[in-house]
Amino acid sequence: MGLKLDVYRASVDEQHIIANLLQLYIYEFSALLGIDVERDGRFPWDGLEEYWDDKSLHPYLFKANTKLAGFALIQRMSVVTGDPNVWDMEDFFVVEKYRRSGVGSAVISHLFREFVGPWEVRVLEGNDRALEFWRHVISVQCATAVQPVPTLINGRTFGVFTFETS
Repeated sequence: MGLKLDVYRASVDEQHIIANLLQLYIYEFSALLGIDVERDGRFPWDGLEEYWDDKSLHPYLFKANTKLAGFALIQRMSVVTGDPNVWDMEDFFVVEKYRRSGVGSAVISHLFREFVGPWEVRVLEGNDRALEFWRHVISVQCATAVQPVPTLINGRTFGVFTFETS
């Protein structure tokens, strides 16, 4: 990879950084989800502040060579089953410059070592790049092929990967 990677839990003072990166993240999904920008020119996003108030929510930032490269929002509860013992990758974003450089895989490796146990990763139907990324990275990390199961969640179809890290 040749990049110095720094993966760390975001402080409350860095909440605005994740909020800014979320705008880029949501932009990528705006056509798939039919989301419009609001009157202030920003995409809507609610609930980020809960990541610093709720012990089951974990906000992470990562940098490559000291430059912001993305974020991960992890929660302890299955969105599919409600199981409170499942780690859920709520959102994961890598800045375009760092995609296909190994940064995303390295971050996931770090997070899977930190958050051990059962996991779920949901990929919105039609997000083929993400589906390919997650299929590859989970299979490598778990040393077994993992396939997503089509699942309807809140009226939208997701490919849901279920697996366990150790």
